[in-house]
Amino acid sequence: MPIAPDLLLGSVVLARAILDGASTIPSFPVEITRPCGDAIAALPPQWRMVGDYEGSGAWIDFAALVEAYGYFTEAWELLTALAAVLEAAEADPIRDNLIAFLWARRGRIARTAGWLPTAEDCYLESLHVSSIDHDSYWTDVYPTAWIGRCVLAVERGNYPEARRCARQALHESIPRAHRAQAHQMLALIARKAGKLSLALEHLWAAFDQSDGHAAHQLEIISSLAEVAAEGGHNCAALRGWHYVISHPAPGRALAPALIGIQQVVNLWLAEAGDPCGSCIDLMAQSWWLRGIPSAAASSPLGRLAWQVARVAQTIADGPANPRFSDHVVSLHDRIELRLATARLLLALDAPEEATRLASRVRSEAEAAGFHERAFQSEGVLAQSSSGPAVRHSRSTSRHVSRLFALSSMPADLAVGV
Repeated sequence: MPIAPDLLLGSVVLARAILDGASTIPSFPVEITRPCGDAIAALPPQWRMVGDYEGSGAWIDFAALVEAYGYFTEAWELLTALAAVLEAAEADPIRDNLIAFLWARRGRIARTAGWLPTAEDCYLESLHVSSIDHDSYWTDVYPTAWIGRCVLAVERGNYPEARRCARQALHESIPRAHRAQAHQMLALIARKAGKLSLALEHLWAAFDQSDGHAAHQLEIISSLAEVAAEGGHNCAALRGWHYVISHPAPGRALAPALIGIQQVVNLWLAEAGDPCGSCIDLMAQSWWLRGIPSAAASSPLGRLAWQVARVAQTIADGPANPRFSDHVVSLHDRIELRLATARLLLALDAPEEATRLASRVRSEAEAAGFHERAFQSEGVLAQSSSGPAVRHSRSTSRHVSRLFALSSMPADLAVGV
């Protein structure tokens, strides 16, 4: 169950009051554990601590929950207050590694919030401060910093740097949840390069290392659907994304699913593929589209397109929407959502809405340093000002080969594939 904002922010105030007056790491208060404990336990494993140091893990996990709900400044200040307590303590290698880890975690907060220069500084400071060796007790520092730098490079469109960082993370002795993340990043890079078989290999490795954690596996299923769509297997992809959205998905799974659905629907609207009636019916009957306006579209596909566009805008405009997820979507993913929605609105012959959204994407992407997204928004704006695009037909297969059968997925994903 989602935590009410007033309750969560009240817990933040209590936590800050305790940390600000502490000379050593205090016990985590039961007044926060009671209302927030279940939500903390449900966080993806890569968001939680692997080790602990004098009770610091509970404080760090609580900051991760605050971050997940989109209160980035509050989460940053919690970790900064905890770091101040540690810095006042007597130096030892584990304490130093924890301080380095707190820099890496603040880097993640900054990246998710869109403060990219600050994120880069935090990750570099983490790697500089850390005195970890590969057999150290503290196992979170290196993967958090290296994978954080990898994600940052992906968001900036620097794929060679992203690959280097992901490979560096895999060279370390790191927890399985972090290894899964590194494989996810390498899968994304392989997909961008058109190496779909390699992308699938990395995603199945990630799925194996996720150890059955539902939230993490939803992220991976969303990525598997992206590979299926890249290979032209749109029905398999849509069913995968539908599965993700139909479950309590973290923002990192929810946003790519909505982006992918919009892209496939856009293809079908442009007559660039054969619309699958059963997939359209499956989506149209979904609980997550209930009550969403569909405009005055005449076809089931048109009605679905309007509904999906409205849902995507709702998620992109955040904050966290309990109808879909307790967690917010990062600034980069919100920008990508708006870009996909702008393209879909063009296909729906709504150029004014598309222009307004693409202009917002360009402004936000340029301000944050997401250069690839800013460049892509220019294409949408140019198309919007030039009138309806010429539509080209091409056939796509609706049959899924063994490569894209997704046979290890939950059973309901394979229905109709």
